[in-house]
This record gives sequence, structure tokens and C-alpha cells, in this order.
Amino acid sequence: MAIIPKGCTATNTFTVPFSADEVDVLFITYQQNNKTVIEKTIDNVTFSTEDEQNILSVFLSQEDTINLQSNARIKIQIRARLKNSSVVKSNIIYTTTDEILKKGVI
Repeated sequence: MAIIPKGCTATNTFTVPFSADEVDVLFITYQQNNKTVIEKTIDNVTFSTEDEQNILSVFLSQEDTINLQSNARIKIQIRARLKNSSVVKSNIIYTTTDEILKKGVI
């Protein structure tokens, strides 16, 4: 996964083994230093299909990314409960963020 730009908007996309119709509850958790810094739910994502694969996209606002610690590792994980009552999770995805000189939301 690419670096998440601090203080900017970003869209993260993930290939997942389920479609929107199959999901009951969903969380995408972003952690730094073992502390959750961003958490998105099913209400914050969009699903699409590309080359017969299910794609989940989540938009990160400037407010989301401004709170990330510069040059620190970010862990991302998706967890979902499907309508058939099974619960699935992704492997943990590792990325980082960069830094900005002008602080604050613009």
C-alpha cells in the first residue's frame, strides 16, 4: 500500500472476498503505536466490482490524515460480520505517512 499523505484527502481501496450485499457489520481500523487513530464503518465505504473482484473503497478526509503521526508505521485491518453470521478479517496491512510543513486543516 502507498504512503498515506498527511493532511491530505486519500482514498484507500482493498480487494475483499465479499460483496456489499453480504455484509452486515464492517470496520476498517487504522492504528499507530497500538492506538486506534481512524476507524471507519460500513457507512463510510463504497463497494464496486472490477474484473470480477469485489473492491471496497474508503475515503480519508483531511481531518482523518492530519491526526496521523508523521513518519510512523500505520497498521490497517478490515473486519466484517457477514449476513450468514460468519466473521472475517484481513491480514494486517502496513504503511506509513509522510509529514507536512504547514500544520492544520486548510
